[in-house]
Amino acid sequence: HHVMALSSKSLYLDSLLTFLEDGTLWTWGYNGEGQLGIGNTVDQSTPQKVNVAEPVSRMSAVGRSSLIMSST
Repeated sequence: HHVMALSSKSLYLDSLLTFLEDGTLWTWGYNGEGQLGIGNTVDQSTPQKVNVAEPVSRMSAVGRSSLIMSST
């Protein structure tokens, strides 16, 4: 799969967010407050798939906020 976008989710690059050409959303890094959206607060050293209702077509992550958009 090809990475379509990669973005830092924090000012200190402690967690990352990406989506692939198939629309799946992946995240990893620091997760002490559950900010990765994977249902726990365990830090992740490898990409973890995030369950989303629709395929992701765009995303943005700035500071402590992330936004994802679908094409539908």
